[in-house]
Amino acid sequence: MYIVIKDFFPHGELRGHQGYVLDKIQEGPDRGKINFIIQAPTGSGKTALSIAIARYFKNAYICTNQKSLQKQYFL
Repeated sequence: MYIVIKDFFPHGELRGHQGYVLDKIQEGPDRGKINFIIQAPTGSGKTALSIAIARYFKNAYICTNQKSLQKQYFL
């Protein structure tokens, strides 16, 4: 069975751009990419993307510029 990164998304539905980002990140290791930076506007779903990525790869470092934002990642 092939595991897809989208299966780890914490919400019911993906927005169009979120699916695109997850597809590109899943392809990354095959292209030699192991580090990813997600930069997007407030409310675009970066937290949900980051959670899916961390769950898929079973490891992640998530950096925020505010301590209050870190609490979003402890689901």
